[in-house]
Amino acid sequence: MLRIWIHRKQIQKKCLATDLYSPNVEQEDEEPVAVNVKNFQHTAMEETDIALPDIVANLSLPIDHKKVSRFNISRANVWDGAVRGFKRTTYSETCDMLVKFTDDTGVLEEGIDTGGPRREFLTLLMKHLKDRPIFDGPEGHRFLVYNAKD
Repeated sequence: MLRIWIHRKQIQKKCLATDLYSPNVEQEDEEPVAVNVKNFQHTAMEETDIALPDIVANLSLPIDHKKVSRFNISRANVWDGAVRGFKRTTYSETCDMLVKFTDDTGVLEEGIDTGGPRREFLTLLMKHLKDRPIFDGPEGHRFLVYNAKD
């Protein structure tokens, strides 16, 4: 089970959380089963009094800022660079991310990653993920779908 924070109510300074469960991956010899998302009850929602900055601070506690996972990202192909970085044997989700951008010829851009390149990389990666066919449903109510072709 994975707990995801949905959003923050600005006025009441409360957060809503929901429980998500991993999808069942169908075997080729099994028949697909239709799921009616409209009948999903939001009973898993619960209100908390935890502020968004506290949530972010708690998520960053296990990060070891003395170790880094390196990402060399080409602006022309952010997705491939991200996949390479996450597949490295030296990658660890408990390490800081060190991001360096390269141009189309592979020459590193000048600059030291003090957070800007990492934020830019994650922003570009999220934009790319948003445009991929891994989400389905109406705008504002999208959900993850498994697509073996991508």
